[in-house]
Amino acid sequence: MHPKFDSMSTPMFAVSVALVNGTNLLTGVIIDPIHKNEFFATSGSGAFCNGIPIASGNKWKAVPAIFLNHGYQREDKNRFVEITRRLSLDYSLRKLGTTALEICYVAEGCFDGFICSGDEIWDYAAGVLIAREAGCVFSGWQGQPWDGKNSFILVARPEIHRHLADKIRDLC
Repeated sequence: MHPKFDSMSTPMFAVSVALVNGTNLLTGVIIDPIHKNEFFATSGSGAFCNGIPIASGNKWKAVPAIFLNHGYQREDKNRFVEITRRLSLDYSLRKLGTTALEICYVAEGCFDGFICSGDEIWDYAAGVLIAREAGCVFSGWQGQPWDGKNSFILVARPEIHRHLADKIRDLC
């Protein structure tokens, strides 16, 4: 029996586990039980989905597609509104609500970027490592290396990373 669909629920979730030492992301695993996918990466060893190597890259999209996500705090939601306003003319914007899978879809090249504030490290650590190992750039919103002190994260294909950072750098 299929779960009931309604406007408030979608059967999309993941189990996400990462091994982190300080700001060093060492190993990450994300399991998508609905679609039977297992994403995996170890620092310096590449990224995989169901044992097959994955790589980020533009998969023939005319307009880059970006995931936007936010935490529960009002300020994070307000940033989401402003980012939507700034990016909506240049990018196709989406929100699924499952950070781990959204970042994996960027790692696979199905989407081009991911921007979020307000998520916790357990929401994004495994996905970020998988995306980085697949060739994506991971940084804070100002384009600087992630320092682990906040949740302003940006993951994107190298070709668009700087443009995205330039558009949102003043919001954090």
